[in-house]
Amino acid sequence: VGAKATLFWAFGDGGGASSWNEYAQGRASYTPLFLDETHVASGKHMEAIVESVEDYELLSMLRDEVRRAREAGRQGKDLDRSEEILSSSASRVLGAPGAKDLRWKGDKDRSVADQVRLDALRALEKIRD
Repeated sequence: VGAKATLFWAFGDGGGASSWNEYAQGRASYTPLFLDETHVASGKHMEAIVESVEDYELLSMLRDEVRRAREAGRQGKDLDRSEEILSSSASRVLGAPGAKDLRWKGDKDRSVADQVRLDALRALEKIRD
């Protein structure tokens, strides 16, 4: 979709109390981390952010490799397939069932993102010099 960055509201706003006891929080927690007075621990939300960064990097690597191959005059079905993956990956993931439901507990088909990741990785392996 052309994004160049991802931003989050707050990494340190734990709702005014330890993330390990949400009942003690006076308001909503906005951090993807588990925080208390002395510790920071990664949570499922943070791991999802990490995966999204890795997915972006993989697609960037594929884009750059396709560009180099085309500039070198290479042709073929593997390059065509790589370009198809690049042009369709965002719409495939964002079009997956439940993707528009921002609630964590909502039903979603997360396997689409996993399949796109595998498709991109396989394509990159095939076109690398």
